[in-house]
Amino acid sequence: MSLAALTNHSHGEVVYRKLSAPEVIAAAESCEPSPAPTLAVEEASAGLAVVKIQKKGRSLIALLAGGQRDGLLPGSILQTSRRGIPTALLKTTEVRENYTLAEVTEDGSKDSGVYYPEAPGLMVGDRAEPQEIKISQSLRILPHRTLTYERLFIDPKNLPTTFELSAEGRNFLLEQAQIFMKAHAPLLLVEGHTDPKGDSQSNQVESYQRAMTVRQVLIDEFGLDPNRVVAIGLGETEPLDEPYLPGRAEEARRIILKVKSQPLPH
Repeated sequence: MSLAALTNHSHGEVVYRKLSAPEVIAAAESCEPSPAPTLAVEEASAGLAVVKIQKKGRSLIALLAGGQRDGLLPGSILQTSRRGIPTALLKTTEVRENYTLAEVTEDGSKDSGVYYPEAPGLMVGDRAEPQEIKISQSLRILPHRTLTYERLFIDPKNLPTTFELSAEGRNFLLEQAQIFMKAHAPLLLVEGHTDPKGDSQSNQVESYQRAMTVRQVLIDEFGLDPNRVVAIGLGETEPLDEPYLPGRAEEARRIILKVKSQPLPH
């Protein structure tokens, strides 16, 4: 393993010399930083000192004077600062007892750009402190759309002779379905519903036929995998509240598009 000693504080003009493995360990164990850069760094008691910086391809690798004894683990997130001003974010890649190697994931910050415009990024002598990662539960809102038969079909009456979409209805459907294309839905459900009037079996057949029409249009227009678009005819089994109020029958006769998450494999 070889690292390089930073001999100029500007990353744009860095000059390196290779260090042997014993030199790297010795530098980490001694906790003595490399020669101070031209921009003075105020030592702080908190945090681990950045003692070396190395370029590896397009990445920057920092050597920190501290490791397992300081509670660090591979994958730990660290923030470096200079006089209390954030300068970089690091992710540990190798943690030993007395030293740590960490990749620079974000070099510089808005504040460091203001306070240290000539050298806003990570420098030897900066101090690194572990960041507490708080994981909070989040509710993922899955998209859904409710479209009435009257907006979609040529003949929206019960037991129609056709289940074809009108030209306006087709355009309206494609417009409303765009949100599902952006969501990359694993499974798209097309539910057909009716009002509670009439024969329940006929209502179920009608709702299924209309759902199948919508399903086929979505497959044809968006090139969806047929195995990932499912049509369901629910008829009158999921009625709206107070279905006999004026206007509720038209609202009850509807197509609902919604995402269904696939179960995780056991």
